[in-house]
This record gives sequence, structure tokens and C-alpha cells, in this order.
Amino acid sequence: MFVYILTAISILGFITIILKYSTGYDLKPIVETLMFILIGMGLIIQSRIRVVIKNGIQRDEILNVVALVVGIAIFITGLLFNIDNPIFGAYKILASSIAILIIALNTFITKD
Repeated sequence: MFVYILTAISILGFITIILKYSTGYDLKPIVETLMFILIGMGLIIQSRIRVVIKNGIQRDEILNVVALVVGIAIFITGLLFNIDNPIFGAYKILASSIAILIIALNTFITKD
């Protein structure tokens, strides 16, 4: 499921680049908002919260709980994306970095 969300994000980025350089129309604010919302939703979906609730928080489920918390924070970031504040800009960079780290850990290290 998360692969589809990452695919949608890639397609949105590609369309943004094509439109910007072919027509001069910049969709960047809209696409960035959608990207944060999609990444947040993807992390929330990937966190498998039902498994954590059913089995309780165990050592193997810590990454899922962290993914849930970060997913919620990134989703809220997507909703508030148009706030123009340097601190919020730093938060967006930090949230993106943490999301990439969680995606990499869930993809390459954990076993399903």
C-alpha cells in the first residue's frame, strides 16, 4: 500500500516539474501540501496500529509506534503547510528527514 503512495508522490513531483518548465505554472505549494499529507497517511497506514493495540507495545513494535506518531505529525504538517515561518520551515525539513529514515528502516531492516 505504501508503495502506491510513494508512486503517487513521484508522479505529482514529475507533473510539477513538467508544468513549471513547459507552461510556467508553479504547482509547488499544492504538491508539497499533498506530498506531506500522503506521506503522513502512508506512515499511519504502515504503522499497523491494530497489531500494536492487539498485542501491546513490544520490542518489535516500537518502530510502528514511532511511525504512527511521526505520520500524525507529518499529516498535520501537510494541513498547515502554508504557514510562512522559519521555525515551521525547519520543522518541515526535520519531519521529512525522519519520514525518510522510518521508510528506510521499515523497508530494509524490519521483516514482515
